[in-house]
Amino acid sequence: MCQYCRALHFLEEKLSHSSNSILMFSGCCAEGKVELLLFPDPPEQLWHLFTSESRESTHFRQRIRSYNNVLSLTSLGTTETPYQQNDGGVYSFCIKGALYHNHGPLLLEDGERPKFAQIYVHDSQDLDAQVSHRMNIFQDNALDQTILSSLT
Repeated sequence: MCQYCRALHFLEEKLSHSSNSILMFSGCCAEGKVELLLFPDPPEQLWHLFTSESRESTHFRQRIRSYNNVLSLTSLGTTETPYQQNDGGVYSFCIKGALYHNHGPLLLEDGERPKFAQIYVHDSQDLDAQVSHRMNIFQDNALDQTILSSLT
């Protein structure tokens, strides 16, 4: 742990002039020369979703990518390489070529429901309408409307 900012490091990251009893690092705060501000505490509702063992918190963590997707301004685009099963390790998202963000027009086509940034623009004051549009993105009811409302 850095003695100045308390950042955690690997032992191999210590500076060559540090001793075994006083470990010094420069990759975080340059030995106290840079003051790193702490992140503010997240809103209480969001902290609850990340840390609680309640039904809604468990649901949120299991579907966190879906909640992130419906609240994003753009969609992700890439040419993904086919997933190959490894020896039981963690799934790796492999990309072939470039990674890019798709964003469509802010104006809606006739009869089209808003999505991504369009939701923020067309229904900027109507949070219930935003939630309704986002709930319709996943037809299998994968999202909890109460959780999505609080995140919105």
